[in-house]
Order: sequence, then C-alpha cells, then structure tokens
Amino acid sequence: ADESLAGDVASLFDDFSRHALALTGQWVREVPRPQTPADLADYVAPRLSAPNETKQKLLEAASVAQQLEQERDLLNEEIPALRDRLRSQNAQRWWGLGAIN
Repeated sequence: ADESLAGDVASLFDDFSRHALALTGQWVREVPRPQTPADLADYVAPRLSAPNETKQKLLEAASVAQQLEQERDLLNEEIPALRDRLRSQNAQRWWGLGAIN
C-alpha cells in the first residue's frame, strides 16, 4: 500500500516541482527525489508551499502511509493553484500590456 501511495505522491511532486520551477522561468527534465516511501515522504514535506506548522505535522505523522496521504492531499490542492498562477503569468507575459509582439 505504501508503494502505491508513494508512486502517487512521487508523480504529484514531479508535477508540483515542474510548475514551481516554471514560475521562475526554470525547467527540469527529471525531478530528483528519493525512491523509498519513507525517504520520499520526508523529502516532500519541507518542500511544499504550506505553513511551517503544517509541514511539522506531516513530519510527525503516525505512519509513513498517513504522511504520504496528507502530502497527496496537499499536493492535489497546491498543483491547481500553481497551474493558475503559471497560466496567469504566461498570459501577462505573452498577451499583456507591453508584451513583445
């Protein structure tokens, strides 16, 4: 069960990382991250754009599965917000006032 959940979180984290980098004009072909569920869970938690209290609660979760579930939920909330920010940024950049034609 942890392996499947870790696969979901890894995929979401890849998506999250690519969008976060794109906001600053960067990109990455492959997102480096740990492979084991426990290491992945501890790697993802501090890299989320959540309040420090939330990140600390993730690290204090009762089990790896619980931590991964919470991270999956947070990533599912954060990714659409990142997509919206990136879409808005790109629209301003390419079609906004003063855009280079």
